Amino acid sequence: MEDSVKILNSQLPENWELKQFDSSSSNLWKGFPYFYRHTEYGYMSRPGLGDPFILQSCKADFVPHSSDVNITSFPKAGTTWMQEIAYLVDHMDLEYDESPLDVRCPFLEVRLHPLPAGLDILPTLSYPRHLKWHSALDLLPSGILENSKVIHIARNPKDLCVSYYHFARMNKHFGFVGSFNDFFDCFIKGEVPFGPFWENILSFWRQRDHPNLLFITYEELQDNLERSISKVGEFLGRELTVDQIADIASRVTFDAMSTNPLVNHSHWDKLGLRVSTEATFFRKGKVGDWMEHFSEEQNEIMNRWIEVKSADTGLKFQYTL
Repeated sequence: MEDSVKILNSQLPENWELKQFDSSSSNLWKGFPYFYRHTEYGYMSRPGLGDPFILQSCKADFVPHSSDVNITSFPKAGTTWMQEIAYLVDHMDLEYDESPLDVRCPFLEVRLHPLPAGLDILPTLSYPRHLKWHSALDLLPSGILENSKVIHIARNPKDLCVSYYHFARMNKHFGFVGSFNDFFDCFIKGEVPFGPFWENILSFWRQRDHPNLLFITYEELQDNLERSISKVGEFLGRELTVDQIADIASRVTFDAMSTNPLVNHSHWDKLGLRVSTEATFFRKGKVGDWMEHFSEEQNEIMNRWIEVKSADTGLKFQYTL
Protein backbone atom coordinates (compact mmCIF):
# COMPACT_ATOMS: atom_id res chain seq x y z
CA MET A 1 0.00 0.00 0.00
CA GLU A 2 2.84 2.42 0.80
CA ASP A 3 4.30 2.06 -2.72
CA SER A 4 0.86 2.66 -4.23
CA VAL A 5 0.47 5.79 -2.12
CA LYS A 6 3.81 7.12 -3.38
CA ILE A 7 2.76 6.52 -7.00
CA LEU A 8 -0.61 8.17 -6.53
CA ASN A 9 0.95 11.14 -4.74
CA SER A 10 3.13 11.78 -7.79
CA GLN A 11 -0.03 12.11 -9.92
CA LEU A 12 -1.93 14.49 -7.64
CA PRO A 13 -2.63 18.16 -8.37
CA GLU A 14 -0.38 20.64 -6.60
CA ASN A 15 -0.74 21.00 -2.81
CA TRP A 16 -2.50 17.66 -2.34
CA GLU A 17 -1.28 14.40 -0.88
CA LEU A 18 -2.80 10.99 -0.43
CA LYS A 19 -2.89 9.80 3.17
CA GLN A 20 -3.65 6.60 5.01
CA PHE A 21 -5.54 6.64 8.29
CA ASP A 22 -3.50 6.30 11.43
CA SER A 23 -3.89 3.14 13.50
CA SER A 24 -6.60 4.65 15.71
CA SER A 25 -8.84 5.50 12.72
CA SER A 26 -7.97 2.85 10.13
CA ASN A 27 -10.88 0.55 11.00
CA LEU A 28 -13.51 3.26 11.47
CA TRP A 29 -14.17 4.31 7.86
CA LYS A 30 -15.16 1.29 5.77
CA GLY A 31 -16.33 3.40 2.81
CA PHE A 32 -12.84 4.52 1.76
CA PRO A 33 -9.38 3.08 2.50
CA TYR A 34 -7.47 6.38 2.17
CA PHE A 35 -8.12 10.09 1.87
CA TYR A 36 -6.64 13.25 0.40
CA ARG A 37 -5.18 16.09 2.46
CA HIS A 38 -4.44 19.62 1.25
CA THR A 39 -0.89 20.39 2.30
CA GLU A 40 -1.44 24.14 2.76
CA TYR A 41 -4.91 24.35 4.32
CA GLY A 42 -5.24 20.86 5.81
CA TYR A 43 -8.55 20.11 4.12
CA MET A 44 -9.61 16.46 3.90
CA SER A 45 -11.59 14.75 1.14
CA ARG A 46 -12.39 11.20 0.21
CA PRO A 47 -12.07 9.74 -3.30
CA GLY A 48 -15.07 10.74 -5.42
CA LEU A 49 -16.25 13.42 -3.01
CA GLY A 50 -14.59 16.80 -3.23
CA ASP A 51 -11.32 15.13 -4.10
CA PRO A 52 -8.50 17.07 -5.81
CA PHE A 53 -9.27 15.62 -9.24
CA ILE A 54 -12.92 16.66 -9.05
CA LEU A 55 -11.96 20.11 -7.82
CA GLN A 56 -9.50 20.36 -10.70
CA SER A 57 -12.29 19.47 -13.15
CA CYS A 58 -14.61 22.03 -11.54
CA LYS A 59 -12.01 24.75 -11.97
CA ALA A 60 -11.48 23.75 -15.61
CA ASP A 61 -15.10 23.19 -16.66
CA PHE A 62 -17.20 25.48 -14.47
CA VAL A 63 -17.62 29.14 -15.36
CA PRO A 64 -19.59 31.21 -12.83
CA HIS A 65 -22.57 33.17 -14.17
CA SER A 66 -23.98 36.32 -12.63
CA SER A 67 -27.34 34.61 -12.00
CA ASP A 68 -25.83 31.53 -10.30
CA VAL A 69 -26.85 30.80 -6.72
CA ASN A 70 -24.23 28.71 -4.91
CA ILE A 71 -25.34 26.98 -1.70
CA THR A 72 -22.24 26.31 0.38
CA SER A 73 -21.88 24.63 3.76
CA PHE A 74 -20.00 22.18 5.88
CA PRO A 75 -21.86 18.83 5.66
CA LYS A 76 -24.95 18.52 7.87
CA ALA A 77 -25.28 22.25 8.47
CA GLY A 78 -28.74 22.44 6.88
CA THR A 79 -27.62 22.30 3.26
CA THR A 80 -30.68 20.53 1.87
CA TRP A 81 -32.95 22.89 3.78
CA MET A 82 -31.26 25.96 2.29
CA GLN A 83 -31.12 24.41 -1.19
CA GLU A 84 -34.89 24.04 -1.24
CA ILE A 85 -35.55 27.44 0.36
CA ALA A 86 -33.31 29.28 -2.10
CA TYR A 87 -34.72 27.38 -5.08
CA LEU A 88 -38.30 28.18 -4.11
CA VAL A 89 -37.46 31.83 -3.46
CA ASP A 90 -35.73 32.16 -6.83
CA HIS A 91 -38.54 30.42 -8.74
CA MET A 92 -41.71 31.67 -7.06
CA ASP A 93 -42.93 33.08 -10.36
CA LEU A 94 -42.59 29.70 -12.09
CA GLU A 95 -44.40 26.39 -11.76
CA TYR A 96 -42.68 24.13 -9.22
CA ASP A 97 -40.13 21.84 -10.85
CA GLU A 98 -40.93 18.23 -9.97
CA SER A 99 -37.32 17.12 -10.49
CA PRO A 100 -35.37 15.81 -7.48
CA LEU A 101 -33.40 18.45 -5.61
CA ASP A 102 -30.05 16.93 -6.56
CA VAL A 103 -31.00 17.54 -10.22
CA ARG A 104 -32.38 21.06 -9.67
CA CYS A 105 -29.41 21.99 -7.46
CA PRO A 106 -26.63 19.50 -8.20
CA PHE A 107 -23.69 18.78 -5.94
CA LEU A 108 -20.80 19.58 -8.27
CA GLU A 109 -18.15 17.91 -6.11
CA VAL A 110 -19.58 14.39 -6.28
CA ARG A 111 -18.51 11.58 -8.61
CA LEU A 112 -19.62 8.45 -6.79
CA HIS A 113 -21.50 5.62 -8.45
CA PRO A 114 -24.49 5.24 -8.57
CA LEU A 115 -25.09 8.95 -7.92
CA PRO A 116 -25.08 11.21 -11.00
CA ALA A 117 -21.88 13.24 -11.30
CA GLY A 118 -22.62 16.87 -10.56
CA LEU A 119 -20.57 18.17 -13.48
CA ASP A 120 -22.56 15.92 -15.84
CA ILE A 121 -25.79 17.60 -14.72
CA LEU A 122 -24.39 21.12 -15.09
CA PRO A 123 -24.96 21.45 -18.89
CA THR A 124 -28.65 20.52 -18.48
CA LEU A 125 -29.43 23.41 -16.13
CA SER A 126 -31.25 26.54 -17.16
CA TYR A 127 -30.48 29.94 -15.65
CA PRO A 128 -30.53 30.89 -12.84
CA ARG A 129 -28.50 27.82 -11.92
CA HIS A 130 -28.56 26.60 -8.32
CA LEU A 131 -25.45 24.69 -7.24
CA LYS A 132 -24.25 22.96 -4.09
CA TRP A 133 -20.71 22.89 -2.64
CA HIS A 134 -19.17 21.57 0.58
CA SER A 135 -15.53 22.55 0.09
CA ALA A 136 -13.97 25.62 1.66
CA LEU A 137 -14.05 28.84 -0.33
CA ASP A 138 -10.28 28.58 -0.90
CA LEU A 139 -10.82 25.44 -2.99
CA LEU A 140 -13.77 26.55 -5.14
CA PRO A 141 -13.39 27.78 -8.72
CA SER A 142 -12.11 31.32 -8.95
CA GLY A 143 -14.73 33.96 -9.63
CA ILE A 144 -17.56 32.31 -7.73
CA LEU A 145 -17.77 35.06 -5.12
CA GLU A 146 -16.98 37.93 -7.49
CA ASN A 147 -19.26 36.81 -10.32
CA SER A 148 -22.23 35.06 -8.67
CA LYS A 149 -24.22 34.74 -5.46
CA VAL A 150 -23.14 32.57 -2.53
CA ILE A 151 -25.41 31.56 0.35
CA HIS A 152 -23.42 29.95 3.14
CA ILE A 153 -25.41 28.14 5.82
CA ALA A 154 -23.58 27.38 9.05
CA ARG A 155 -24.54 25.37 12.12
CA ASN A 156 -23.18 25.20 15.63
CA PRO A 157 -20.43 22.55 15.76
CA LYS A 158 -22.00 20.59 18.61
CA ASP A 159 -25.24 19.77 16.80
CA LEU A 160 -23.38 19.46 13.52
CA CYS A 161 -21.02 16.87 15.00
CA VAL A 162 -23.96 14.75 16.18
CA SER A 163 -25.80 15.03 12.86
CA TYR A 164 -22.64 14.23 10.88
CA TYR A 165 -22.04 11.16 13.04
CA HIS A 166 -25.46 9.72 12.22
CA PHE A 167 -25.02 10.61 8.55
CA ALA A 168 -21.60 8.92 8.42
CA ARG A 169 -23.10 5.80 9.99
CA MET A 170 -26.00 5.81 7.53
CA ASN A 171 -24.11 6.57 4.33
CA LYS A 172 -22.41 3.55 2.77
CA HIS A 173 -20.01 5.82 0.89
CA PHE A 174 -18.65 6.79 4.30
CA GLY A 175 -19.16 3.48 6.06
CA PHE A 176 -18.35 4.83 9.49
CA VAL A 177 -18.62 1.96 11.99
CA GLY A 178 -17.26 3.57 15.12
CA SER A 179 -19.07 4.94 18.15
CA PHE A 180 -20.03 8.55 18.73
CA ASN A 181 -16.94 8.84 20.93
CA ASP A 182 -14.81 7.75 17.96
CA PHE A 183 -16.49 10.19 15.62
CA PHE A 184 -16.17 13.03 18.12
CA ASP A 185 -12.40 12.50 18.18
CA CYS A 186 -12.23 12.42 14.36
CA PHE A 187 -14.30 15.60 14.15
CA ILE A 188 -12.10 17.49 16.58
CA LYS A 189 -8.97 16.35 14.72
CA GLY A 190 -10.45 17.38 11.35
CA GLU A 191 -10.42 13.80 10.07
CA VAL A 192 -13.86 13.89 8.47
CA PRO A 193 -14.69 14.58 4.81
CA PHE A 194 -14.51 18.33 4.07
CA GLY A 195 -12.88 18.96 7.43
CA PRO A 196 -11.37 20.57 9.35
CA PHE A 197 -14.54 22.34 10.43
CA TRP A 198 -12.96 25.66 11.40
CA GLU A 199 -10.78 26.12 8.34
CA ASN A 200 -13.83 25.42 6.17
CA ILE A 201 -16.34 27.72 7.87
CA LEU A 202 -13.89 30.57 8.49
CA SER A 203 -13.05 30.74 4.79
CA PHE A 204 -16.63 31.98 4.28
CA TRP A 205 -16.99 33.90 7.54
CA ARG A 206 -14.05 36.13 6.62
CA GLN A 207 -15.99 37.19 3.52
CA ARG A 208 -19.27 37.80 5.36
CA ASP A 209 -19.34 41.48 4.38
CA HIS A 210 -18.92 40.77 0.68
CA PRO A 211 -22.06 41.93 -1.18
CA ASN A 212 -22.33 38.59 -3.00
CA LEU A 213 -22.24 36.46 0.15
CA LEU A 214 -25.07 35.78 2.56
CA PHE A 215 -23.88 34.08 5.76
CA ILE A 216 -26.87 32.61 7.59
CA THR A 217 -27.19 29.98 10.31
CA TYR A 218 -29.29 26.89 10.85
CA GLU A 219 -30.29 28.32 14.20
CA GLU A 220 -31.63 31.49 12.54
CA LEU A 221 -33.85 29.36 10.32
CA GLN A 222 -35.08 27.37 13.30
CA ASP A 223 -35.74 30.50 15.34
CA ASN A 224 -37.70 32.42 12.70
CA LEU A 225 -38.21 30.64 9.38
CA GLU A 226 -40.32 33.37 7.74
CA ARG A 227 -37.79 36.08 8.56
CA SER A 228 -34.98 33.92 7.22
CA ILE A 229 -36.87 33.28 3.97
CA SER A 230 -37.40 37.04 3.60
CA LYS A 231 -33.66 37.55 4.16
CA VAL A 232 -32.84 35.07 1.39
CA GLY A 233 -35.35 36.81 -0.88
CA GLU A 234 -33.76 40.21 -0.30
CA PHE A 235 -30.31 38.79 -1.00
CA LEU A 236 -31.48 37.25 -4.28
CA GLY A 237 -33.34 40.39 -5.30
CA ARG A 238 -36.77 38.76 -5.02
CA GLU A 239 -39.58 40.84 -3.58
CA LEU A 240 -41.72 38.25 -1.82
CA THR A 241 -45.22 38.93 -0.59
CA VAL A 242 -46.34 37.85 2.86
CA ASP A 243 -48.38 35.06 1.24
CA GLN A 244 -45.40 33.84 -0.80
CA ILE A 245 -43.20 33.73 2.29
CA ALA A 246 -45.87 31.78 4.15
CA ASP A 247 -46.23 29.38 1.21
CA ILE A 248 -42.49 28.70 1.06
CA ALA A 249 -42.35 28.29 4.84
CA SER A 250 -45.10 25.66 4.71
CA ARG A 251 -43.14 23.68 2.11
CA VAL A 252 -39.86 23.65 4.02
CA THR A 253 -40.93 22.65 7.53
CA PHE A 254 -39.18 19.56 8.87
CA ASP A 255 -42.34 17.46 8.44
CA ALA A 256 -42.88 18.69 4.87
CA MET A 257 -39.26 18.15 3.84
CA SER A 258 -38.88 14.76 5.51
CA THR A 259 -41.93 13.39 3.66
CA ASN A 260 -41.19 14.98 0.27
CA PRO A 261 -39.47 12.37 -1.96
CA LEU A 262 -38.01 15.15 -4.12
CA VAL A 263 -35.82 16.35 -1.26
CA ASN A 264 -35.65 13.65 1.45
CA HIS A 265 -33.15 11.40 -0.38
CA SER A 266 -35.44 8.40 0.01
CA HIS A 267 -34.13 7.25 -3.40
CA TRP A 268 -30.88 6.40 -1.63
CA ASP A 269 -32.65 3.32 -0.26
CA LYS A 270 -33.41 2.15 -3.81
CA LEU A 271 -29.81 2.82 -4.83
CA GLY A 272 -28.52 0.83 -1.86
CA LEU A 273 -26.65 3.80 -0.41
CA ARG A 274 -28.22 3.82 3.05
CA VAL A 275 -27.55 1.39 5.89
CA SER A 276 -31.13 0.41 6.63
CA THR A 277 -30.56 -0.03 10.37
CA GLU A 278 -29.29 3.54 10.75
CA ALA A 279 -31.06 6.91 10.77
CA THR A 280 -32.83 8.31 7.72
CA PHE A 281 -31.48 11.36 5.92
CA PHE A 282 -33.85 13.64 7.85
CA ARG A 283 -33.42 12.61 11.47
CA LYS A 284 -34.56 15.24 14.03
CA GLY A 285 -33.97 18.74 12.70
CA LYS A 286 -33.61 20.49 16.04
CA VAL A 287 -31.25 22.77 17.94
CA GLY A 288 -29.74 21.32 21.11
CA ASP A 289 -29.74 17.63 20.19
CA TRP A 290 -26.07 17.58 21.18
CA MET A 291 -27.14 17.56 24.85
CA GLU A 292 -28.47 14.02 24.37
CA HIS A 293 -25.12 12.79 23.05
CA PHE A 294 -22.26 14.71 24.66
CA SER A 295 -20.67 13.60 27.88
CA GLU A 296 -19.63 16.32 30.31
CA GLU A 297 -16.01 15.75 29.33
CA GLN A 298 -16.80 16.03 25.60
CA ASN A 299 -18.66 19.27 26.19
CA GLU A 300 -15.67 20.68 28.05
CA ILE A 301 -13.29 19.55 25.29
CA MET A 302 -15.40 21.11 22.57
CA ASN A 303 -15.92 24.33 24.52
CA ARG A 304 -12.15 24.75 24.79
CA TRP A 305 -11.74 23.86 21.11
CA ILE A 306 -14.37 26.43 20.12
CA GLU A 307 -12.78 29.09 22.30
CA VAL A 308 -9.34 28.58 20.77
CA LYS A 309 -10.45 28.22 17.14
CA SER A 310 -12.91 31.11 17.15
CA ALA A 311 -10.70 33.54 19.08
CA ASP A 312 -10.54 36.98 17.45
CA THR A 313 -12.94 35.96 14.65
CA GLY A 314 -16.20 37.35 16.01
CA LEU A 315 -18.00 34.15 15.04
CA LYS A 316 -20.55 33.03 17.65
CA PHE A 317 -23.06 30.19 17.65
CA GLN A 318 -26.37 29.39 19.32
CA TYR A 319 -26.45 26.03 21.05
CA THR A 320 -30.03 26.10 22.35
CA LEU A 321 -33.22 27.95 21.43
